[in-house]
Amino acid sequence: MPEPDYSNLTSGQYAYLLLRQLQRDISCTWKGDRMAALTYFGAVFKDPTVVLTYAVYLQFSALMAEGIEYCAAAGLYELDNILNDSTAKDKFMTPIKTTFAAIGCTVNDTDIASGELIITTPGGTAYQIHGNRFDGLGENEHLCSRLGCTDEYWDAIKRVYAMENEPLLSIEDIEHRRCGDNATWTISGNVISISGTGAVLGGQRNSLVKHFCLFNMTNLAEAATTIVLGAGIDTLGAYSMDLADSMTLVCLRAADDPMTFEDAWMGVLPTVDTKASAMSMVIYTDNLALRSYSFPSKVTVTWHTLSEWEG
Repeated sequence: MPEPDYSNLTSGQYAYLLLRQLQRDISCTWKGDRMAALTYFGAVFKDPTVVLTYAVYLQFSALMAEGIEYCAAAGLYELDNILNDSTAKDKFMTPIKTTFAAIGCTVNDTDIASGELIITTPGGTAYQIHGNRFDGLGENEHLCSRLGCTDEYWDAIKRVYAMENEPLLSIEDIEHRRCGDNATWTISGNVISISGTGAVLGGQRNSLVKHFCLFNMTNLAEAATTIVLGAGIDTLGAYSMDLADSMTLVCLRAADDPMTFEDAWMGVLPTVDTKASAMSMVIYTDNLALRSYSFPSKVTVTWHTLSEWEG
């Protein structure tokens, strides 16, 4: 099949193409990684001062292909191994740094070994992700390349991210604040609200909800004290919440509607760490499934009905 002609697209369409490529090439090991890439780079590309061109798109594609080929040939798929190889590190970061420099952005990867990346747009807004929250850049996560995957796995990824089988969208047409296939989040003050239907996806040692809000150089999520789950949310994946001591959880799901809770859905501590300190939570809900959930012994829950919630 001939390559499609992308020579005369809008900036938003080039942003969409680059976003899809970033999802596929640096974060395709796990669905949550791809969602993290969507959230972070989606926010950057939606910045009104970011303008993408065909030349930038071609440059990124060529450099990323070169970097992936080198890492795959060297057998380097984990970030800590890539960072210990100066050539691999350079080839891994060059596509990102060069591409964003070409559109007037600056990239600070000084602390990339600890999972921190800061992209500052021409308008001066800095978008930051850190603390191993972007798994494609996180400790011991895998840089899963098309050359290093099993044929079966890569065939599946190709189908998911092949542009010939789907419409070419613009970055403005997609919702980048996703935490599930049909679930999205917003943050206002100290409250994170999750709406939509189905599952909130789980993570690998980190939260898909609380730490997806790390933009504009302000750790908004760390300041959040309340998470509100919409009535359509029926599943909480492992490590999806990353709840902290004194956190408030509000669940709007109807009393008799079923809910599924994967192991450690509250986060790593203290659900799977027997040495963790005790913590307390406040939960407002009428949902019987949540009210009957067996919390770890070190978690103290204060229960309230939804009618008592003043939010």
